[in-house]
Amino acid sequence: MYNRDIKAYRGVANKFLIEVKNQDQKPINISSRTIKLNILNPQTNTVYSTTTASIHNAAKGQALVTLDDNDLLDLPATYYNYTVAVTDGEGTDEIAYADDNYGVRGTLQVLDGHYPTFTASTELTINSSTMSTTYVISDKSTNQGSKLHTAAFYLNGFTGDILVEGTLDDTPNYSSANYFTIQTKSYTASSNVEYTTWTGNYRAVRFSEVSSSGSITKILYRG
Repeated sequence: MYNRDIKAYRGVANKFLIEVKNQDQKPINISSRTIKLNILNPQTNTVYSTTTASIHNAAKGQALVTLDDNDLLDLPATYYNYTVAVTDGEGTDEIAYADDNYGVRGTLQVLDGHYPTFTASTELTINSSTMSTTYVISDKSTNQGSKLHTAAFYLNGFTGDILVEGTLDDTPNYSSANYFTIQTKSYTASSNVEYTTWTGNYRAVRFSEVSSSGSITKILYRG
């Protein structure tokens, strides 16, 4: 059996056709066989889930696997391994190769969606005398490209700078010295809701101010 790398999208039913063939690339009749797809964590070598395929065309060795949103619920959007288990009518497991180099594992990529999903903002209430509470943990993924972050600043006659800062510390906290400046936003006597966006992967994000007048009443952050 030979299979190419596959992609699975959240929010839809993902259907994959598995064709079981012999070493001469001839179809094997699977009328008496059970076909299962295993999704594995490539780092820990553990099985996340097992899905039993339905027989699509037994004579042609074709079985159909369906992965829906429930199957992908606990899987972050990244790369996984998969294996195909073939069991004959007597309960004997047969080797199923996933490529033409006789490897038993293929690659499955879980993607975040065919449909967009809503992510709620984190509301940061600002203490009038300190910004020490204005930081949030932000998921960092080394397996994906830079993610989009947004912030909304609710200002009251504010004149000064708001610094957007990030850190890659594994155990971040507000007072760590390992923050770096992502953006500096400057405002003059603003009583508006001001917006900003940026991209990147961070363990945490914090906001600092250098002001001469006015105040920040709250910050909404999404990332």
